[in-house]
Amino acid sequence: MYILAISAICALLLVVQFNAQSNNYAVSAQAIEADSLASNFWMYQRSLAQYISSNPSFTGTIPDNILTFPLGYVRNSAWTNTVANGTLFVYSTATLDLGATSAICQWGGMSATIGIARNQSLLSLTSSTYQSTYALPPSIPNGAVVSVGI
Repeated sequence: MYILAISAICALLLVVQFNAQSNNYAVSAQAIEADSLASNFWMYQRSLAQYISSNPSFTGTIPDNILTFPLGYVRNSAWTNTVANGTLFVYSTATLDLGATSAICQWGGMSATIGIARNQSLLSLTSSTYQSTYALPPSIPNGAVVSVGI
């Protein structure tokens, strides 16, 4: 009788441990995906910044075919850009999950020039107030992750 009870408790503990490890792996996979998106975003931003440095009078959307990307880099289709009044705006075309948004901001050094678009203003994740000094072009959708400047 005791052996059966001990066996049942051990089986239950194994199930609980396996479930906890499965959750940890899922969280780790999400963190890796968020970090990968952040890396992809900043590689794209770096290529755009290099182009703008050489072509400061450019206005509009910089097409991929005139950018120099690192060997093997494939731009995530969620990113796009616009240059308005001499300022580069790199942004997502859709709202990202909090993990990806946070990773992009962290990779950018949690700068006040990185955040989320809200009503054509930049909401920096470094504060809880709108950064009214960064007016965004109307083409940037609400909820997009945005990097302003080079």
